[in-house]
Amino acid sequence: MGLVTQVNPCLLLRVDVPKLIQSFSYIEDLIRVEAPAWDMPPGWASEDLEVGYDYRELLKDEFQVETIEELAEKDPAGLAKLWNSNTVASEAPYNRTDYKDAVEEWAKHSVRAEAAIPVCVLTKEGRDAVKFRGQSRKGMSNDLFLSIPTAKYSQQWALLHAMARTC
Repeated sequence: MGLVTQVNPCLLLRVDVPKLIQSFSYIEDLIRVEAPAWDMPPGWASEDLEVGYDYRELLKDEFQVETIEELAEKDPAGLAKLWNSNTVASEAPYNRTDYKDAVEEWAKHSVRAEAAIPVCVLTKEGRDAVKFRGQSRKGMSNDLFLSIPTAKYSQQWALLHAMARTC
């Protein structure tokens, strides 16, 4: 999407990533194959990529302007909404509610994973935020706190400690 952000926003440049992906092929088991479809590609989808879409009615009804340049001049926030999607009321990135749903699901997963994983890597700000209280274990990095009783889990402790030092 970096290329898109370098172009004049009034052009509403959009990339049809599924079509772009279809243009790639590669060798698999000595046979050239087409790149497989991407379940949730980045960027715009369906109606926002429709070639031949006429923006005159949308500009008139939604923004009371006749051109995209006029919209950019009078309502830059409106241009940003239109750049995001032809469905200007949409708050979802690129009007992709599947993105929003995936991000929300990932946030839920992260909370569950955080509760289950006994390793917490903290920056100085993080330690201060959770009142680190100077807890430490011999030979442990200053920026790492592992909440595992070493007597009961000595092998796991050693493994996690070694892994944490390599990160």
